[in-house]
Amino acid sequence: MIAPEYPRPSMYREPWRSLEGRWEFDFFDDYPITDAVHRVSGTLGTTIEVPFTYQCERSGIGDHTYHPCMVYRRRVKLTEQELMQRIILHFGAVDYEAGIWIDGQCIGTHTGGYTPFSFDITSIIDGDEFLLAIEAVDTLSLEQPRGKQSWCDPVSCWYIPSSGIWQPVWLEFVPDTYITFCSASGEITDGHQIAVTVELNAPCPGGVIESTLSFRGEQLKSICIPCDALERACVFTFPLTEAHLWDVEHPDLYDITISCCTPEGVQDKVTTYAAFRTVQWDRQGMKVNGTVRALKLVLDQGYWPHSGYSVPSAQAFADDILLMKQMGFNGCRKHMKYEDPRFYHQADVLGFYVWEEAPAFYEFSSSSARQFSSELRQIIRRDAHHPSVITWVLCNESWGIAAIREDRKIQQWLSKLTSEVRAAVGVPVIDNDGWEHLSGQIGTFHSYEHTNEQLRGDWDAARAGRAAGVHGRKLYVDEQYGSAAPLLLTEFGGLSFLERSDDRAAWGYGRARSSVEEFFEAVKLIIESAEELPDCAGWCYTQFCDVQQEKNGLLFADRRPKFPLQWLQELIGQDAKQ
Repeated sequence: MIAPEYPRPSMYREPWRSLEGRWEFDFFDDYPITDAVHRVSGTLGTTIEVPFTYQCERSGIGDHTYHPCMVYRRRVKLTEQELMQRIILHFGAVDYEAGIWIDGQCIGTHTGGYTPFSFDITSIIDGDEFLLAIEAVDTLSLEQPRGKQSWCDPVSCWYIPSSGIWQPVWLEFVPDTYITFCSASGEITDGHQIAVTVELNAPCPGGVIESTLSFRGEQLKSICIPCDALERACVFTFPLTEAHLWDVEHPDLYDITISCCTPEGVQDKVTTYAAFRTVQWDRQGMKVNGTVRALKLVLDQGYWPHSGYSVPSAQAFADDILLMKQMGFNGCRKHMKYEDPRFYHQADVLGFYVWEEAPAFYEFSSSSARQFSSELRQIIRRDAHHPSVITWVLCNESWGIAAIREDRKIQQWLSKLTSEVRAAVGVPVIDNDGWEHLSGQIGTFHSYEHTNEQLRGDWDAARAGRAAGVHGRKLYVDEQYGSAAPLLLTEFGGLSFLERSDDRAAWGYGRARSSVEEFFEAVKLIIESAEELPDCAGWCYTQFCDVQQEKNGLLFADRRPKFPLQWLQELIGQDAKQ
């Protein structure tokens, strides 16, 4: 059983130690001028609760002012047992550039606000205690992949930024030869097999990889293969005569233990899991395990009222997913955010479809395209094995690629990247969600019309190749909607209900409703209208909950329902299970 607080559930290992909690902290707004050594070793004027960013209340600071540079620092004391092993320092995510310092020495840097990174700090530590410092730089550059984080004052659907550490920081204690990466997935071809990839930090002379496969506590297979060659990676398979298939009603997972062993015994051991699940698209829509599934998704921004970008507790991911399922949805589109890995793990365990979506940059250049692609490849390596992730979304509404209709360079970049990602993940990939798709891609459309006639008219205009949607764009760059490609309504609704009179300046689409009954009737009308659209292969309602000034959620920001959830479940729940 993987503890819900463990930061990397797809590769569980013991022992480990969380470094979350109170750290020294300060801002350095003159960071280009002051010396880095001075910043990390000088006096820090306040404290912060890691892993919450300084902009949110849970950090203990709650400052919405822009600060480009910040320094974190804490002293770490190691036990005698911990000192007997190699020590790996892990970061889930630091937005955006990070420099890592130990005892006044910079041991490495990382760029990318959403990707994990780590350092083997064994040889750097002198004694049983060390001073760990992190310098984080987060600018307002439009070339930086930032998702829904605003680069100016928060407005409409862009929110207060989240700078610095926002995912777990932890230590792991490993032997000299240890497993650095593992991934497992079920493959259905002529038969059934689970393919496993294991990577080591170094060759293991005389060593073997021992692995066992279990299902619901019953051991099914075991394997032992040598790992003493010069290569640090090995691949093996577990052939099976039959397979239990993963889906939202039956989220069946196979448990896998992987041990690196030498004649002296087990050196390192990790636990992972895999599932059998296929996803295809055709004109009918999405097929999971060969069966057409009605997509009833909800847009999820991944924000919380007091902790911002960071999950307030390990249980909160499961709570959100269970809430969405209770509302009748069978999946979510995680909007403009590579989420904490624990979210995807909970979706795997609980049975919930996820569209994983890349956070946008807002100015296309060789630099922004290169950084976007680099982060995406790292996240694919981290997340491609999750059975819950059934679709990947690269761009949204031409954000950052506004000139896609005319700029061949943008078209070539996105076309090549889409093909590359599709080959890597083995599930559908949306190139540019909402409109202005490239030829041959799955069609998705956004409309915030709020009557049956208006929504149908917008939909029909998009299908006919005319300008439509929120900004009057065409569905495809070079052609109209084709008969072979499925078409989905992936943003609609956005209706607001305001609880208090002082919320009248809040943002949402259309007229805000002032009574529970009126709000639900408007939600009911637009969902029923979406159900009636011809050739609609699925939809995604905007949105799960309110976020900061955006008050168009089905729930308030603190996850309180705006109307009895049973009303919504009765409206869409039965369809969501078909």
